[in-house]
Order: sequence, then structure tokens, then C-alpha cells
Amino acid sequence: MNSIFRNAIPTILLGYLATAGFLVSSPATAQLDGPRVYWPLPKNTNIVTGHLIEGTANASWSNWSRIEPDVDIDSSLYLLGYTRVQPILGRTVYWQGLLPSGTVRTSSLLPEPTSDTFASGIGDLSVGATVNLFGAPEMMAKDWVRHELDWSVNLGLMVSAPTGQYDPEETLNIGSNQWKTRISAPIVKSFGEWVPGKRTTLEIMPAVTLLGDNDSAQGNRIEQDPLYSIEMHLTRDITENAYISLDYTWLDGGEETYTDLATGSFVRESGGISSDLLGVTLQYNINDNMRLFMTHMQALDSDSDSLSLDGSITKITLSWSWHDVLERVQRFKD
Repeated sequence: MNSIFRNAIPTILLGYLATAGFLVSSPATAQLDGPRVYWPLPKNTNIVTGHLIEGTANASWSNWSRIEPDVDIDSSLYLLGYTRVQPILGRTVYWQGLLPSGTVRTSSLLPEPTSDTFASGIGDLSVGATVNLFGAPEMMAKDWVRHELDWSVNLGLMVSAPTGQYDPEETLNIGSNQWKTRISAPIVKSFGEWVPGKRTTLEIMPAVTLLGDNDSAQGNRIEQDPLYSIEMHLTRDITENAYISLDYTWLDGGEETYTDLATGSFVRESGGISSDLLGVTLQYNINDNMRLFMTHMQALDSDSDSLSLDGSITKITLSWSWHDVLERVQRFKD
């Protein structure tokens, strides 16, 4: 490495990565991702996130596809996430994992038969990958520094396994006892200057979640139709170290059919979800590696005959991120 290159790296690379809010976030749940998750990142980026979610709604925030009308469920969830950027065939790929845990409880009258109004434990493990199709080729850190985001189009696959706490005799559970496969197409468009402190993006994430059968639910088998969603974020830098995002999510589908396990006879049908959620996210860079995210989302009233998600959540996220080049440059600078 010549002397000019050695002297340029600490100033250009380290300074830009630090002020750019370089290492963004990772998905907050297996159902919703959040803002600035799919911005282009250099190869070998690592992100570990811890999420605290508090909310009250007519569904557990660990399983939005199962709504209980006229029931208020308090959720306290803790999620650990990991994202690794490891390209394939010259395209950026985000490899993702998410493990939830926590408690759900209610003082409302739950459907019979049931006895518990409290459940706690480990939730359903989710793993997946999102590959960039356009706008984010494989990049080393030095290439990423010169990259300016215009359009980014991605294709994602996330699978949730029925690994969580589940009691087939109870209505309230952390786990869902069903496989879930979400196919998404995150799209990011930037506007104006791609300069820290001035960046603006519009992010649209359409998705469909295929819901497997719950083969043991209080003596019934539950079959569910796909759940469709569109997640949108309008983000804007406030300073070089902070941004704000206006968040909107539309959910529709997930109609349920109940079949008696003993007789195989039809029991009933339940209407699908029809819901809109509106929220805001604030993010602040604590230091070169750590980010703090604060999100509040509120479900909007729906006039649909389908089941409507009713409630709100508040989410606090700490994100720790690192990159081998950044760490080496930091040691070189010190």
C-alpha cells in the first residue's frame, strides 16, 4: 500500500462511514421491517440488533395474523436480530435471522375453552435472505464510499418456523404453531443529494405471507389464506447523525377456516385482516458503531367487515454494527 493511499483511507473511509449513518438496521419483526433496512451496504457488514416492543392490541404483536375481536392483549417482546451482508454472483445479499421472546397477557374475557391469561417464552425463529436485483452490486468498502444510491430493487424470502412456546389448549400463545413464508420486494428511491445530513428516500415494500396450517388449536385445525402487506417509509436526514421517518403499513388477508380435528367437519370461518398502521421513527447515531431507533405505530380505524387490527406499539431498538475494514482503519488511525 503506497503512502498516499494509507493517508487517504482514515480520512475518507472512516469519516464517511461514521457520518453516513453507515450501518443502518435489521428487520424489526418477521412481519414488518422498518425504514432504511435495505440501503446498499458493503460486503462483510455485520449488524446485531436488540428490540424492545411494548404494545396493546387485539392481537399479540408476535403473531399479527391471528386477531381476537374485543380482546385487549398486552405484549412485551424482546427480539434479537442479526444481519450479514454476503454477496452472491456479484449482487448484494442481506442474510437475516430473528429470535423473539417475551410475554403476552390479557384481562379480557378470552374465548372458551381457556384458563390462562398470560403466556411467556421463546417465539418463532425466523431466517431469510434478501438479494438486490438492481442498484446495489457487490461492493467492497472502498467501492461503497463512492456509490450514490438512486434506485434499489430487491427480492426477499423470510421463513418463520413453529419453534415458539405454544399450548394447543390455550388461546394466548407466544408461538403460532404454523410455518410462515414471506416473499417481499423492497424498493428504495433516493431524492436530491446523496450527502449525509441531506438524504431523502421513499421506501416501498410489498409482500405476501403464506401461512401454513395450525394443526392443533383447541381441538381444531386452522387453515389461513395468504396475508398481503405494503410497508412504506418516507425518510429524511435531520443532521448527519439522525433521521426521521414517516411510516405507513397496509395489511389485508389471512382469512381462517376451522375444521374439527376429531370429526373432520367444518366448524366456522373467520374474516381476514383489513388494517392500516401509521407511525413515526426517529434514529440517532450514538457513536461509529451504535444506533438508537425509536418507533411508535398506531392502528387506524377500519370500516371493513373484515377483522381490524386495533391498538398501538412503541419500539426501542439498539443496533450494533461493524465491518472488518472499518475496524482496521480505526485501529490504524488510533
